[in-house]
Amino acid sequence: MSETNQSLEEIKPDEVYIIDNAETLKVIFDATRMKIIELLMGEPRNVKQLSKILNIPPTKLYYHVNMLEEHGIIRVVSTRVVSGIIEKMYQVRAHSFQLKRSLLSFGPDGDSETLDIALGSLFERTLEEIKSSLKAGLINPNKTETESPDLMLNHVISQMSPEKHGQFVARIRELIKEFDQCGDDRHTVEEPGIKFALIMAMYPVVDTTPTTGGDVETE
Repeated sequence: MSETNQSLEEIKPDEVYIIDNAETLKVIFDATRMKIIELLMGEPRNVKQLSKILNIPPTKLYYHVNMLEEHGIIRVVSTRVVSGIIEKMYQVRAHSFQLKRSLLSFGPDGDSETLDIALGSLFERTLEEIKSSLKAGLINPNKTETESPDLMLNHVISQMSPEKHGQFVARIRELIKEFDQCGDDRHTVEEPGIKFALIMAMYPVVDTTPTTGGDVETE
């Protein structure tokens, strides 16, 4: 077997990639493609390596990889020729992906296609991950309240001033950055740790609290 390596100019992932159109949103928010993106966050991989990890035939993966590359979500960082066939190593375009806020607006007919795609895919994946972790024994449903939680599901509504809200968001971001495993203080081989997923959503809600005061007439 003959093998020739060709390294491209070193390309580091961008810090943030803004998704600014519905087509790219549809491409990225696919269960299989989201798994590919997650795997390529750690290190460059080729389709054969991805196939082995995901247990999906390479012939099926090529479609998803090509879609991600076509829309600039992943890119080729090196190539090698193996027995006359070019083998590509892929890497993510950026460390994080953000949705352009304008895509959250309602369409002319009052539809919210892009919002439905983003949130629907996000929460569907969350559900599947939690179910998989329960089956694998990573989440113990019999834990007591005093034990360290392996699953937190909270819905909290808190009233705060814009200034306090800004401070709260800033502190959350600092905390996430501090404990981010991709930072300089990554877990070691001796203490590999457990991979956790964090989903956060903070948004203003319509106040449905009944107003007080005034006369109430009854019949």
